[in-house]
Amino acid sequence: MLAHWLKPAEKPATTGWSDYQIGHRIQSFFPEMNDLPEQAVAILGYQEKAADAVREDFYAMGWNFGKLPVVDLGNLRRAEPSFAIQVMKELIDGQKVVILLGNDRDLAFYQYQAYGEKIKGVSACLIHPTADYLLQPTGKQWPLLNRMTKPGEHHLFHLSLLGYQRHLTDPAILRYLVNELHYELQGLGLLKQDTEALEPVLRDADMLGINLSALQSAFAPAAGVPGPNGIDGMEICQLVRYAGLSEKLSSLSVGDWALSRDRRKITARMIGQILWYFLEGVSQRQGDFPQSMDGLTEFHVQHDHFDDQLVFWKSSKTGRWWLQVPVREDAGHERHRLVPCSYSDYQDACRNELPERIMQAQMRFR
Repeated sequence: MLAHWLKPAEKPATTGWSDYQIGHRIQSFFPEMNDLPEQAVAILGYQEKAADAVREDFYAMGWNFGKLPVVDLGNLRRAEPSFAIQVMKELIDGQKVVILLGNDRDLAFYQYQAYGEKIKGVSACLIHPTADYLLQPTGKQWPLLNRMTKPGEHHLFHLSLLGYQRHLTDPAILRYLVNELHYELQGLGLLKQDTEALEPVLRDADMLGINLSALQSAFAPAAGVPGPNGIDGMEICQLVRYAGLSEKLSSLSVGDWALSRDRRKITARMIGQILWYFLEGVSQRQGDFPQSMDGLTEFHVQHDHFDDQLVFWKSSKTGRWWLQVPVREDAGHERHRLVPCSYSDYQDACRNELPERIMQAQMRFR
């Protein structure tokens, strides 16, 4: 029962919502899992005050999500990892898309732990200012990657890191993550140069965890570690919209900020806009892979670097592309067999060139 873990959120004080506003259209607390609408997006607050601060501005925004069922489940009765993991696991297993809000810097780890045995091999995408957070311990805290891959945890299949800043990151860690683990790392420079190029990376993820310290301080002044450089407001909204469009992605978390330092409510408003663009993306899903293979056209490319032909797929619904990779049936990675890519990746392959994403994808399945 969800009521054991959650308590309803108090709606922001208002004289009444207009018909076009989210506060008028959003559905509220459901005590039973079975009462939730099918294919619903569920909003969940980890720390009550932080989540409620986001709701205050978010509820006043305009509804542009069609018939998408969006449910505000309220806040956890206790801001404890075990509560968050249990509720998120139940929701994800029930085919719901989950949004976790709070100021804890480790929300993404709790989010990851919610993926249980039903999902074989999690593909995680993190937006964070430094890769050191993945491998270097901070005080008594074990680094994130060590905790995600320790014995007893379910298998982390793939990890993508977006928006890291080179001047904050140990180059040796970058080399290890890419050359040894074949993870995908895209720095702040590439993100700013071509945000659209990161759409396939987000389309490959089961979960997206946003650390607000990755944003420029002007857009998240209350972030845990505010900095002069970082992702701007338009870029983060574009990224989460891409994530929302992906049928594969089932959860989003936004964390690492201090409500007490958000004096002008800029950070809370930024989070509200992140939610808005994510929901817009979810509302525009077209039923592409992995939900369905219908409408996919197959293309074969002969490449000198590979003995077998490369197989690409294109969606007639959205124009998006995937690369098919060889997967052993006993490995349990069948649902990862199509790796999202771009039309330019396909064009490069036709010219007998070797896009980095294709090489790394092939290496992950060896």
